[in-house]
Amino acid sequence: MDTFRDTCTDEEIEQFVADCFSTGEVYKELQDENDFYFIAFINNVAAGYIRMKEAQSDVTEIKKYSSIELKRMLQSGNISRAAK
Repeated sequence: MDTFRDTCTDEEIEQFVADCFSTGEVYKELQDENDFYFIAFINNVAAGYIRMKEAQSDVTEIKKYSSIELKRMLQSGNISRAAK
């Protein structure tokens, strides 16, 4: 979560992670047939993933276009260790 270190407090980041990655929220996202997940592996170790949403966006400006929205992109903090 270093990306948000300069704009969010540790408490805000912790709350975001708790809200977005709770078991219930992850389960709900995995049930969405318009979402696609791609996992990157390095030496058989998960190094990161992206979540994409096809056609239906939550963003008003994007809704009018036929699109695929990148919803989330994360990399493991252990990516350098996985590459060895």
